Amino acid sequence: MNNSRVSLAILFATILCVLQTLPQSPRPSYAQPLYVNNNLGTLKLLTDRAIQGFQNNSTAYSISQLLTGYDVLVKLDKIGEADKIPGGTNGVSFLIGDTIKLLTLNSNPAVRNVTTSYLNALEEQVTHLLSLGNLHSKSNTTENETIIEYVNRPYGIRVNYPLTWIIRIDSNYSLPSVMTYLHSHVIASFYLPNATDGLPFFYLGVNSNLSKQFKQPHFTIEQYLKKSIESIMKSLFYKN
Repeated sequence: MNNSRVSLAILFATILCVLQTLPQSPRPSYAQPLYVNNNLGTLKLLTDRAIQGFQNNSTAYSISQLLTGYDVLVKLDKIGEADKIPGGTNGVSFLIGDTIKLLTLNSNPAVRNVTTSYLNALEEQVTHLLSLGNLHSKSNTTENETIIEYVNRPYGIRVNYPLTWIIRIDSNYSLPSVMTYLHSHVIASFYLPNATDGLPFFYLGVNSNLSKQFKQPHFTIEQYLKKSIESIMKSLFYKN
């Protein structure tokens, strides 16, 4: 094991001790299997879960997912699979370590914003590794057919998406409150794996112009959809 691996091992051993002192939030429930077709697919799934845990205000859960992700990278290194990936996996290993350190300091908005940036960067890097792994895989099956679930418990959102897509979360994300429904913001964006520099394939968010039409802060998707359709029809009517 080289010096970089030793340093990371010491870091994660320290973080495991810190993890025991973190406040424990209710464990998020995810209706999807832990293991998929290969180790890189598992790493991607763990990264996605870490992002969801962060948004669900469960820091300890996010850290546990990333620690398991690091174990996946160590396994890849031991069996020689990491050497087959162009560029290797060291960059992702260090990024996981930095992200975990930020999560242990997750105590104010400024730190949360930086943590969000690191989670987004980690998500893109892991998706890139997964794409390279699929290209160099001798198997006919890839993760393109694997559908998993994005779960945001505070907002009551469940969305199925392909494992190879990239999730991006915004720094303006916050837990639901009366104020969050009065200001437009994006909850999560989903990108195609080869379109990270373009527009998201779709995104979930709050439209404050529609939200203000409700007298109460909580409303159903059906009610929101009805208001959205009414708004579009009024816009078309006034244009004509």
